[in-house]
Amino acid sequence: MADLTITDAQIQSQPLSAGASFEYSKTLGEDVDAAMRVLRLDGTLDKWYLADADDESILTETIGLSTSAGKLGQQIVVQKAGKIRFNGVGTAPGPFTAGVVRYISTTPGALCLESDLATDDYVVRVGSPDDTELFTLDIKALVVKG
Repeated sequence: MADLTITDAQIQSQPLSAGASFEYSKTLGEDVDAAMRVLRLDGTLDKWYLADADDESILTETIGLSTSAGKLGQQIVVQKAGKIRFNGVGTAPGPFTAGVVRYISTTPGALCLESDLATDDYVVRVGSPDDTELFTLDIKALVVKG
């Protein structure tokens, strides 16, 4: 699977549009190694965890992108809607292509193309790039692929 790789230094998460939405008050239930990791808010534990397409809970839980790396128990800012500006581009599967939608991957916290998902994976659209520097969050659960 060719997951998109992005580092903290490559993003500027900021409210670039009227629809930007952030969550400031929750903590991490596990370590997050970088910004732009897909997270899910566990409704029972009230903590953010790395999301993956093998976990059915991604269809009903709040989804967002980390704005930085963080450690277990640390408070983190998670962006749930709006636009994210990049200082650079992802390294795999190549630079962003405008309009090519990204989904939650089976690799915890990662983004992937729909074609990388298997027939038994849960499909949640995260968003798509406007160009090589701007990513629009448009999170929507679509069900099981197949």
